[in-house]
Amino acid sequence: MKLTIVIPTINRYTDLRNTLQNLEEQYFQDFEVIVVDQTNIDTREDIGSEKITIQYFHSTVKSASAARNLGLLEAKGGIILFLDDD
Repeated sequence: MKLTIVIPTINRYTDLRNTLQNLEEQYFQDFEVIVVDQTNIDTREDIGSEKITIQYFHSTVKSASAARNLGLLEAKGGIILFLDDD
C-alpha cells in the first residue's frame, strides 16, 4: 500500500530541502510527497527530485491544518503521514 507524506511549509525552503533530502535517502521508497507552500507569493523554489515523487501546491491560507487538509484531499496513498518541514 502506498504512503503519502504531506508537508506544510511557509518561507522555510532550506529546512524543506533538508527534509526532502532525508526522505530521498530512506530505504523504503514507495511513497509520494505533497508539499503545501503557504508563502505570500508562489515562488516554487527548486524542490524537484529524481528519486521521489513530489507534488507542489500553493495556498494563500496561513494554517497548518488547512495545508494538511489540502494534502489529504490530494493524497493517493492508502496511508497518510504528516511531517513538518523541519
